[in-house]
Amino acid sequence: MDEIELVDSVISGKIKPSHENSIVQQLKPEHVRLAERIHKKVIRFLKHGSDELEILTGLTSYMPKFKALMDSTSEAEMDLLCRRYSGFHKYVQILENLAAGIRSGDIPVP
Repeated sequence: MDEIELVDSVISGKIKPSHENSIVQQLKPEHVRLAERIHKKVIRFLKHGSDELEILTGLTSYMPKFKALMDSTSEAEMDLLCRRYSGFHKYVQILENLAAGIRSGDIPVP
C-alpha cells in the first residue's frame, strides 16, 4: 500500500491511525534532535566502557535542555523518544535512579 492509499484508508475509516503516529506528529523537531544528540553521546560513552557516573557528568551541559524537554512533552512523548533512542532511554534511567536515590536519602545532598 503506498502513502496515498494509506491516507485514503485512514480518511475513509478503513484503517485507524495508530496512537504512536499521533504522538510522532506532536513531537517538535527540536525535541527529536535533542533526544538524538543525547542518544549518540550516551552510546559513545557506553562503547568506551563508561559507567553511569561518567555518563552523567559527561552530559551535565544537557541538563537544562533535558529539563525543558521534560517540561514541554507529555509522558507518551517521552516514552516514544525512549523507545526510539536507547541511549536517550539510558540517560533517562540514570536521572530517574539519581532522583530516587536523593528522595530515599541514599544519595546525600548538601
